[in-house]
Order: sequence, then C-alpha cells, then structure tokens
Amino acid sequence: MGTDEPASDAADQLEEKLAALEADIGRHLANLPVAEGVAAKLHRLLYGFLQREVLPLADRASAMGVDPSPLLEVVADLLRRYADALTRPHDTEP
Repeated sequence: MGTDEPASDAADQLEEKLAALEADIGRHLANLPVAEGVAAKLHRLLYGFLQREVLPLADRASAMGVDPSPLLEVVADLLRRYADALTRPHDTEP
C-alpha cells in the first residue's frame, strides 16, 4: 500500500483545500456588493467544475495508485493564467 498513500493523500488534500476555499470565497463574496452576482455565478461554475470534473479524475488516479498532482497542477496553472490576465488587462503578452 505504500505506493497508493501519496496519491490518496494528494486527492484528500485537494478535497480539504476545496472545502477551505468554499468557506473563504463565501466570506469574500459577502463583502462584494458591486459584483456579487457575477462573482457568485463564477464561483458556482468553477467550484462545480472542480467537484464534477477534477475531483473524480483525481480520485480515480489515486485509486489506481497514480499521483494526481500533475493533473491538479495543470488545472491550477490554467486558472492562474486566467487570474493573471484579469489582473493585468493592459499587458499585451499572455
């Protein structure tokens, strides 16, 4: 079972991080009256995507003894790129 533990730990850690993120974003949205509707919708879409698409893939990988970290890194990188583009809208390079 030694090879399954790191993969399982990665999936468990992701689930814990998502639960903490859910609580953090809920608090953050409570302080955004201007963009509350758009922010709440984006949060539901992203969180739903992570719950329906990413977590099941990570769980399946873990069940097969495969470390899901590379998958999670790709998802995080893509989300980070979108966030970076939104925080630097005047930059011409991605």
